Amino acid sequence: MLDLHKQWVSDTVTQNPYFAKCNRQALKVRALQEKAQELLQKRKCTQDISMQIRVAKQEYQKLEKKFFSMHDAKVANAHIMERKAWQDR
Repeated sequence: MLDLHKQWVSDTVTQNPYFAKCNRQALKVRALQEKAQELLQKRKCTQDISMQIRVAKQEYQKLEKKFFSMHDAKVANAHIMERKAWQDR
């Protein structure tokens, strides 16, 4: 298990190939949102930044969907194997 952002994350999550990509994309979205906040405080136009945020969020959602489809498949497979182990007893 890994302590990521002060939360415990299991190895099955961190070994997913989309895990690092999702993290990077989430950090990218957060950085863009902080940049937009700075521009709002300076009373400047945030239209370009808001479009970048929307595109980055869409990319994050695609990666998240891929991550969870792979994760759900692994979990389902683990449950099947566990059920087989119980039936073998």
